[in-house]
Amino acid sequence: MTGSFFFPELGPATSLIQTIVVANWGREVSCECLYDPLGVARPYRLVFRGCRTLRWSVIAFEEDTSDEPADVIDFVPGQPHYQQEALITTDQFELAILYDKVELHRSE
Repeated sequence: MTGSFFFPELGPATSLIQTIVVANWGREVSCECLYDPLGVARPYRLVFRGCRTLRWSVIAFEEDTSDEPADVIDFVPGQPHYQQEALITTDQFELAILYDKVELHRSE
């Protein structure tokens, strides 16, 4: 995951996105994730606040994977205060978010 330097506590292993919730008419985007799904599987949540732009592209796939978590292929965190959008690329979709701030909430 390219953006792990942005959240050094996540480390270099991959993550899975289990759920994405868009709230407040798109001003908040919350991604429920699992870090290192092949090992310890620590849950965490990325919350983008003050979102101005969301671009969602579904990647064409042949089988129904709607109940399966999305494997994060790349994460570019962008820059807060609307300077550069974050880009989350998975095996099922790509999501670009222009945001004011992002928070990482770890579950123990």
